Amino acid sequence: MKTGGLAIRTNSRTRIHLYANCWNEIRLLPYFMRHYAPFITKFFILDDGSTDGSVEFLTQQANVKLLAANRKGNSYIEQTRSFFNEAWKESRHDADWIVTCNIDEHLYHHHNIEAYLQRCQQDGITILRANGHEMVSLHFPTTQSRLCDFLRFGVPAEKLTGPSSLLTKIMVFNPLAIEEMNFSVGRHEAEPTGRVIYPDSIELKLLHYKFLGADYAIQRYAELRAGLSSADRQNGRGSQYLWEARMIRQNYEALVIKGGVVAKAGWIEDAKLWLAFLPYKLIFFLRKIGHKISSFPWPKVWRRLLSAGWRWR
Repeated sequence: MKTGGLAIRTNSRTRIHLYANCWNEIRLLPYFMRHYAPFITKFFILDDGSTDGSVEFLTQQANVKLLAANRKGNSYIEQTRSFFNEAWKESRHDADWIVTCNIDEHLYHHHNIEAYLQRCQQDGITILRANGHEMVSLHFPTTQSRLCDFLRFGVPAEKLTGPSSLLTKIMVFNPLAIEEMNFSVGRHEAEPTGRVIYPDSIELKLLHYKFLGADYAIQRYAELRAGLSSADRQNGRGSQYLWEARMIRQNYEALVIKGGVVAKAGWIEDAKLWLAFLPYKLIFFLRKIGHKISSFPWPKVWRRLLSAGWRWR
């Protein structure tokens, strides 16, 4: 599907409604709004009892409707699944497109996302996937720009394992064409019904901003671990949040080692970004190799070699 020479429609703005869940996300909410506000016409945010200022921040934003949480069976994860499957139907006759995401998920297009969606609408496309990328930063950001303009380093989901490998997912759909989305837990899978028409190729990217420095990732995982209900724990949902700090840090360092430029900004700027990560790539790689060497069972291997040597004599 060709998207070159996209032009924004001037006679009327594309109506795009966004549905997201939130729990204690005050650190990321300013970046979230800075990213989405230019092209989202209305936000529907499900808040699960935030106590960090998230609610106060959101009530001060234009075009934001806060929705009250209603946990099903004491499960935060089941509550969000139900929200993403049902809440968007309120916009069925008021929006051209629905976007579903978490606060740390930023929908990205290399050219202009609103123009791209207008072209998709003209071509009869009704549903779009976004290729997932686990983004990584050396430190938690202090920039006043969009994260996709500043934190552009990450790893494609297909190169990862575990929960990060499931980041490619449906994020945008036409509410008049789609009857049901039937999202699974985490929106990692879906079985949409209705007039389901995908584009020939995937041009959208999902930039997942969870590893904004190792310290932030460790802290956020601990917060999410504390927020898991007994029902979620018993059903094995959100099990990644049970990781120990050491494992989270190892995962973070692996992302730095594997990472590359995801959101291009020209070869000079991209080269500068890659060079900024290069020393950390080397340090983390050597640490990984050193750990493997130190954990290798050298005494056992040496004893076996000696024993084999005596038998060969």
